[in-house]
Amino acid sequence: MRPPSKRGERKEGYAPTTPSALKVRGWTGSEYERWNDLVRK
Repeated sequence: MRPPSKRGERKEGYAPTTPSALKVRGWTGSEYERWNDLVRK
């Protein structure tokens, strides 16, 4: 999974945004929050 190349890039496919997508892709809440923190900076 590569990170978004620049700020403002569409993040679909990188960070799932729905609980079902999180569950399917095996993301935990803490990982998702950490990822969001990285992408927003």
